Amino acid sequence: MNLKARFARTRESVRAVSPIFWQKYYMLGNGLSRGILKFRTKLFGLIVFVLFATSWFWVLKFNTGIERYFSVDNRLGELHTLFITLGAALVTVSVIAFSFIMFAMQVNVERMPYGLFRKLSSDKKLLAYFLLVFILSLLIGFFSIIGTNDLIGISIISVLWGIFIIVFFLLAAFNRALKLISPTEQLKLILESTKNELNAWAKVATRVSPLLAEKSENDEIENTGLGSRIDTGRFVYFSRFPQWTQGAEKAIHHAFLLASYHASHGDYESSEVAMITIVRINEEYIKAKGKTFIADNSLINTGLSGDKFITETMEGYRKYAINAVARGDEQQILQGFDMMRYLFFLYFSIDYSTVAATKNHADLAITYLSKVIESIVPHALVDVLMSGIRVMGEMAIGIISQGELESVDKLSEKISLISSAGIIHQNMQPVIYIGVEQLAKIEFALIRSPSSDISYMVKTVHSNLCSIARLLLTIKEDNPLQKTHSYNLGCYYSVTSYEALISWLNVLTNVLLEEKETYEVATIQRIISHLLQWSENLCQTEKELLLLAIKKKSTSMFDIISWIIRVSTIILAISTIDSCRDDNREALIKNAYSLVHIISYIPDDKEAVLRIAHYDLTSQLFRLVIEAKNRDNLEFALKIKGLLLSWAFKMGKYGDRWRMAQALCGLVCLNLLFDLDNDCLLSEIEMELTKIPLDDKVKEALVGNIKEKAEDIIFEGFSPFNAIDVALKDVDQEKKRILLLELAEKFK
Repeated sequence: MNLKARFARTRESVRAVSPIFWQKYYMLGNGLSRGILKFRTKLFGLIVFVLFATSWFWVLKFNTGIERYFSVDNRLGELHTLFITLGAALVTVSVIAFSFIMFAMQVNVERMPYGLFRKLSSDKKLLAYFLLVFILSLLIGFFSIIGTNDLIGISIISVLWGIFIIVFFLLAAFNRALKLISPTEQLKLILESTKNELNAWAKVATRVSPLLAEKSENDEIENTGLGSRIDTGRFVYFSRFPQWTQGAEKAIHHAFLLASYHASHGDYESSEVAMITIVRINEEYIKAKGKTFIADNSLINTGLSGDKFITETMEGYRKYAINAVARGDEQQILQGFDMMRYLFFLYFSIDYSTVAATKNHADLAITYLSKVIESIVPHALVDVLMSGIRVMGEMAIGIISQGELESVDKLSEKISLISSAGIIHQNMQPVIYIGVEQLAKIEFALIRSPSSDISYMVKTVHSNLCSIARLLLTIKEDNPLQKTHSYNLGCYYSVTSYEALISWLNVLTNVLLEEKETYEVATIQRIISHLLQWSENLCQTEKELLLLAIKKKSTSMFDIISWIIRVSTIILAISTIDSCRDDNREALIKNAYSLVHIISYIPDDKEAVLRIAHYDLTSQLFRLVIEAKNRDNLEFALKIKGLLLSWAFKMGKYGDRWRMAQALCGLVCLNLLFDLDNDCLLSEIEMELTKIPLDDKVKEALVGNIKEKAEDIIFEGFSPFNAIDVALKDVDQEKKRILLLELAEKFK
């Protein structure tokens, strides 16, 4: 038993130590592997050098013995014969090997463009390998003419090292041939050669630009009024040698052809590398051209803003995309989208000659991309269209985050236009959802933008979003249970989704309210200003959409009403931030009330009123009044309280006595919570009764329901979880009972 216990303890100890041992073992192995991969060239060179030095040391040390050995009989003649045979055999082997290598390479690269085929099939390194192997093979044969015994040891070691070098160069030639027939390596060679060529032109331009700048004082570029930020000398040099981009243009052409070829054969990995190569070549071109780009001038048509290289790149993309769309190759189209996203940001970063320059090359990229996406619509490639809209949304959000607003209006307009295709084709409705989602993200990005003024841009983006909503609402919902309108507009108008504008605004508001000390005052004031500019545009558009949704009996009208009240709540909360300026605070409160006042425009129609009342507008208005009071804005609260009163009588007019009773109880609750004059409330109710006479049956039911509520009896139509019922429990119960009974008397 004692031995078993010791054995068990030993086994447990080994088990405890074993993971640590294996961890150290694998860490050591991985470290050695990384070191060998990192320094493999230097390590190989060191080993070869040590072997070379050692071999020559031993040959020189034992040279006397080697001389005596070959001085006997005819051994020297046999050695000469061996050298001749080896030399001839190696010449034959090298010729045959290189014939097969060149044949295999040319068979594989003949599918590429002729210019690139010619360049790769006459690769300098590969030809140099062949020449070195051929020369070394001949030299081995030449060692047969050595007639003295003094050089026998040196000749033997030289022949052995010559054979080793020949084998090494044959393997290197084989490896080089594999690289040349590899699409990835071909594209690397294209990029490297183009980069070297552009850098060479850039170096020459840098050296001669000071001389050309002095001579160009009276040139056309100096008379365009574009400012002094242009690198004049560089501009003049490139203007005199327009052929400086020919190599890069050919490289772009070859890369597009390789991308199309490999994508058509299902090799998307190689086509993706081709797309990356095109982006890298454009990056090198922009770097080499420097400050010689000229933007469009609305006052003076200089004719200098065009750029042949960028235009050729865009044309290459157009042809590439047309080919992909014609074949219905979704993966190829998506790779083109990714490339255009990178190119757009690259062109947007171009340093133009003026401070307020128009990003005409970025706009050109938008035009080409949008045209390609529009051409996809007839083919009904839904996933591709959705990806295209996402790419344009990412473009807009990316430049907004950099404090730039230019091109955002164009992108949002294109998103709205392409998204509308989902309205025409029913099977493409997911495109609408993505379009609304991207426009919502753009609006939120504008609110958080570091730019100072977003009024025009946010108005444009919101207008484009409303265009989609109006078109969508014109289509009748075949099945209201599916809530087609509500779903497609959900990214903007949903108040329950975490992936919607309201959710993002709630998070932003909470951050500003709870962590305001961690932000600079200027940042908070800028965001408040942006929210003010955004909210100024909402009243008219949301009123129009709500009335259209009610007219079309759309399920989205409930979302729009809830959205209006939630946005008003958010704006009201933002106005209470300490760093909010007084003028902005007043404007925000005004916008909040204008927005919620849209509810008063709900048509005086029985079906519309009863449908909206069913979704508990009463409780939403009640909560908004409470929120306003909690934000110390009694004036705003009283205005919303008036809306609640008018809404109560509008429901009672069309026989919804339970919800009217609920609204009246809410008004009583607010009166008690705010400690307001009860006689004033009763007078207002009497005045409404004179304007909107109620049916006797409705009055009778109201009296009964109000009396039951006064006695804390839950009657039909009331929920114990209703906001009004919950709030009624927190007021003075005796005062509540008296006021409710007085209210009931008014309806007898």
